[in-house]
Amino acid sequence: MGLLPLSFLWDLISLWRGTGGLSEAAFWGSFAFWTLVAGLVALLPALGTGFLDFLAIPDENQGALTAAYWHIGVMILAASLFTVSLFLRMGIETPVRPTPLFALVFSALGALTLLAGGYLGGKLVYEYGIGHEEKK
Repeated sequence: MGLLPLSFLWDLISLWRGTGGLSEAAFWGSFAFWTLVAGLVALLPALGTGFLDFLAIPDENQGALTAAYWHIGVMILAASLFTVSLFLRMGIETPVRPTPLFALVFSALGALTLLAGGYLGGKLVYEYGIGHEEKK
């Protein structure tokens, strides 16, 4: 998950270093693109393990189930925002240079949404004990 907001950071560096020369801005823009691709690919195993943790939540634990449903929804929204950002970067030449403004906006929204989803995931682990076994 850490690669997704990191790609947004590379985008910001690309904007900042864009004044230093087109080749440097293009480097950071390409780096952001491929970091975003890697981050979206890395979501797949995280999705699988999260789904297994979700299935292990007992039906009696309504608080954990509610938090889990919210976590799932927020994380799907974050992944969708980053996916839209990725598609906005594609064109005849991939990645498109300079990075389109709307791609940056979707990445920023994705990073903020990911932060909220991370909070909910932490709540599941630390408040409800989901995802780990108690030590004996």
